Amino acid sequence: PLCPRRPRLTEQTSICLSRSPAPRPVRVALLRTPNNPLSAMALAAFADKKYKLASSDKFDDYMKALGVSFVTRQVGNQVSPVVTLSIDGDKYTLSSVSTFKTSTISFKLGEPFDQDTPDGRKVKATITLEGDNTLVEQQEGGGKTTKIVREFSPNEIKMVLTVDSIVCTRIYKLQE
Repeated sequence: PLCPRRPRLTEQTSICLSRSPAPRPVRVALLRTPNNPLSAMALAAFADKKYKLASSDKFDDYMKALGVSFVTRQVGNQVSPVVTLSIDGDKYTLSSVSTFKTSTISFKLGEPFDQDTPDGRKVKATITLEGDNTLVEQQEGGGKTTKIVREFSPNEIKMVLTVDSIVCTRIYKLQE
């Protein structure tokens, strides 16, 4: 075994060493932990890019389940926010800018933080990294538990928001 009696390894990669006349493959294990900078390197490829909302499914139902007022829901359904991810060392910032509202959250992976949501709720949130490109946010507060999954890809962010039995999907496209 590569790492006996160590935490579970979730990803392995192959490399070749060229020190010998005939290089041979060597297995190298990367330990995936919330605060391991190696586990977040690939996410940096999506930093400082702007993604604009292109489609939204069941967002009104999602807001309604959270108790958002009718007027705020109407406005929320009409705007097309632009989302940006910034990374500074181990500190991450997600910004959402629209004509209606600008919201920014700053966090460290795996560390709980207090958050004021765009709809006015005060929650305790924790954001973790799954794989190389997916941020998973768990929010607790106001009598509701919410899960927000943001999957980054070269041309879009797929955001899946879940509360109770409501699942909302929002797609943000990369702006050129």
